[in-house]
Amino acid sequence: MEYIVDGHKYLMSYQELKELYIQHCEMSSEEFLSNLSSALHLACVIGFLKEIPTYNILSDRGIVHLLVHLLEFNGEEGTMTLDEVRQVFKEQLKLS
Repeated sequence: MEYIVDGHKYLMSYQELKELYIQHCEMSSEEFLSNLSSALHLACVIGFLKEIPTYNILSDRGIVHLLVHLLEFNGEEGTMTLDEVRQVFKEQLKLS
């Protein structure tokens, strides 16, 4: 798939994106925490491509916001447990 943002062309394989999503969902909690920057990048890309409303992805319960909290606090749980954050990841970023 090809898409253009501000005059710059990007290529993305939907199948590769879906495989990355599945890999992240299947990671152990330790692996997920070790790959937070990858999970955050994936959340940005999928959120953009799925046209998830900004409020839903950036608000206090949005996946980008939740992943940033995990990064900021070195994986320590804040308002949500890691399992809850991972469930939000699975639900908000699900690809068909």
